[in-house]
Amino acid sequence: MTSSLLNTPSLNAPTVEKLPNGLTIVAEQMPVDAVNLNVWINVGSAVESDQINGMAHFLEHMVFKGTPKLQSGEFERLIEQRGAVTNAATSQDYTHYYITTAPKDFAQLAPLQLEVVLNPSIPDHSFEKERMVVLEEIRRSQDNPRRRTHRWAMETTFDQLPYRRPVLGPASVIEQLQPQQMRDFHGRWYQPESMTAAVVGNLPVTELIEIVSNGFTQAQPRAIEDRTNLPPEPAFEKIVRREYVDESLQQARLVMVWRVPGIPELKETYALDVLAGILGRGRMSRLFRDLREERQLVT
Repeated sequence: MTSSLLNTPSLNAPTVEKLPNGLTIVAEQMPVDAVNLNVWINVGSAVESDQINGMAHFLEHMVFKGTPKLQSGEFERLIEQRGAVTNAATSQDYTHYYITTAPKDFAQLAPLQLEVVLNPSIPDHSFEKERMVVLEEIRRSQDNPRRRTHRWAMETTFDQLPYRRPVLGPASVIEQLQPQQMRDFHGRWYQPESMTAAVVGNLPVTELIEIVSNGFTQAQPRAIEDRTNLPPEPAFEKIVRREYVDESLQQARLVMVWRVPGIPELKETYALDVLAGILGRGRMSRLFRDLREERQLVT
């Protein structure tokens, strides 16, 4: 039923399987007393039009509001009864849902996680209640100095790309979204071909793959609309400065951003990530030691 994509044996290499319906499963047995399933979906705020900006994140909330098989709140109750943990997150490029369980509970709880991801009911009454939750999250984000600074930096960095918009979306858009729009969005993007399920823990790889693949037995292959090609914006030819006055802040904040190669240029991305770590990640980074410890210019 599956075809292996990774045939070279290695002590640390995971097993990668692709199901006929398009789902990719990455599985590895590890000697830990837990199993983690993380379902990654190739959809985030970057695919949204301005008219539905914030839909991917709002949908992440609504996934947990019940399915035809699970009432609202039942999933969380069943998970918590076994001491398992579940959560989700949305970015510009992906949405992901994860669950961590004891190995003995994985076969029972993993299908519940897949059920809520694949088959959310998105009922009208829950939609309206959760809309208020999302709007409050947007208000909290706007009250957060770090997030405000990041938003201004992204608006300066990108002229056209959707990465200049907030993942949460503006309140004015969230206030206008309708449940059927969300159902259509889910049906369009939450397809096996757009998903990767990574599962790691102390169970045999064959068992991990079987449990996950069984959760997708009703999911049929379906053509996914091509994502809009987003041409990269060129590197800055000159320094662009923007100054914002925020009277609520007691200290100045500085953000410096460069346009660099993206994920398709993976080797360059790795090198840039290492460089970022050397320069600014942690108390031993060069900028921290120079600007704070030695020159005492920042706090």
